[in-house]
Amino acid sequence: MKVFENKLYALTDSVLYVKEGTEWRRISIHGFSPQPLFSVYAEGSRIILGTSNNGAFLSHDGGNSWSCFKTGLPDNALALTGFVKMDNYLYAATGGGGVYRAHFAQFTTWEPFNAGLSSGLSYNINSIYMEGERLYISSGGNGYIFYRDKEGQNWIPRFVADNLPDITVFPEIVSFGNLIFTAGSAGLYISPDRGDTWQRIDGLSGSFNPVLMSTGDGLVYSPVRLTSTASLYLVNGNATPPKELFSLPQYAVGNGVYYSGRMYIPTAIGLYSREFQLTSIEPVNQPAGFSVLPVYPNPFNSSGMTVIRAEEAGEYKLEIISLNGEVTKSERFYLSKGSEYRYRIQGGNLSSGTYFLRVRGEFGMNLQKIVLLK
Repeated sequence: MKVFENKLYALTDSVLYVKEGTEWRRISIHGFSPQPLFSVYAEGSRIILGTSNNGAFLSHDGGNSWSCFKTGLPDNALALTGFVKMDNYLYAATGGGGVYRAHFAQFTTWEPFNAGLSSGLSYNINSIYMEGERLYISSGGNGYIFYRDKEGQNWIPRFVADNLPDITVFPEIVSFGNLIFTAGSAGLYISPDRGDTWQRIDGLSGSFNPVLMSTGDGLVYSPVRLTSTASLYLVNGNATPPKELFSLPQYAVGNGVYYSGRMYIPTAIGLYSREFQLTSIEPVNQPAGFSVLPVYPNPFNSSGMTVIRAEEAGEYKLEIISLNGEVTKSERFYLSKGSEYRYRIQGGNLSSGTYFLRVRGEFGMNLQKIVLLK
């Protein structure tokens, strides 16, 4: 399941469902035999679906017509397990073939993007993720996360932990603030430095099929999918112990998403949905080390201004978050002690409504509600 441009995309064995508002729309790959679907990416009226053994399927008109796109993919690219877009390229993770990319405007051929991947296990990619100008992939069975910067020449391997079982699977990578998370058979792991080093979060068991999703103001983790029930935990990082939320009525069969104030998780008996208003909290108190001035004006029409003032030097991340938890704008910057950063929120590419401005630093977080009126 994925959210793109305020629409929820849910995959079944061979059918895509799209939810906008309260209505679901059923989309089939017309003109082709049913395909087992693994992944989806959408932008505007363009939809790309990843399949098993048959490459990608591409629609330019919102799912009314389709074409098969697998030129350049090798035979050992058994499944397209995920997509991300960086600049003008769509990157695809494959099971067995590594990473491939295609020019988003043309889609004429896939080309390999595997420099630095040197073994068979490294080419078995479970997931691909983008945070800032860095791509991340998780390779199945060997406990490695690889990352590659926008201008980097090679994938850089990072072994997540030296005490993992021989067979370890990391199916998902997500970010929350300045933190990167991944999960596997030994538990939930956190990286405070964008993937260079990792540490295990205490109090959580592991699983070969965990649920891991980023929400508006936290991260939800379930150690087990394939049991009669699955307990969900809220994780905010190392500062706060994991908090048990509730259990699903049936075991989960895939990762969920946070959309319009609700969690959606696929289960053995269908799609499970529950209201979960994390982003409805009041603004967080000013943290030590830096301050964030209230956005002015607020509500705003075309733009609003805020100022971040650093009492201590450090790296900061600013995000604009919609009510469904989608990060619509993101920016990193460094401030020296006593300096300030002026940020203008441009509302031209945003829809009217309520958003949250979140600023994170090494010393804490500031969150404030903002309203865009057009």
